[in-house]
Amino acid sequence: MHRSVLVTALAAVVVALAGCGITGNFRLDPGYARFGSPGLGDTDREFALSLGPLPIAVARKLTQDAPEIHDLLKSLKAVRVYVYDVDGDPRRVRERIDGTWARLEADGWKSVVAVHDDGETARALVRMDGPEGIRGLVVMVEDTEQVVLVNVIGDIDPRAFGTFMAELGFEAPLTRVHLL
Repeated sequence: MHRSVLVTALAAVVVALAGCGITGNFRLDPGYARFGSPGLGDTDREFALSLGPLPIAVARKLTQDAPEIHDLLKSLKAVRVYVYDVDGDPRRVRERIDGTWARLEADGWKSVVAVHDDGETARALVRMDGPEGIRGLVVMVEDTEQVVLVNVIGDIDPRAFGTFMAELGFEAPLTRVHLL
């Protein structure tokens, strides 16, 4: 009896870890963004989150009564979020983020918006699949104190994403917005 409980617990841990993390399968997905480091000597990673198919499926199940969220989650494969504190030279960090942006564009990502406001830069890129399909979304935000990198992998419906952001009441006052 003790052995079967141990095997069941081990299987549950393996399933949970496999479902939560980004596996090699997603690294080959067109929506996977290769970020690289914003600078080992200049930043300290404060937060890292990788959600794979299992937690996204659970979230879909839990949001069936909220169609704006449920619709957004239904075609996602994975979400990656990294937050770094800048504890070194912010100029070098900005150069590395600029380099990451350029590498993503060279790899086929399309810049859709850049916002420069009061020392903060926010950029969004998409990985297109034909004229209307989006396979991935990247959001990069940086200032002199922090860097945030987000990668959403899956078939993203821009209408569903816009509805979700509106439901959250996301209306940032932007002084300089550039649609690219």
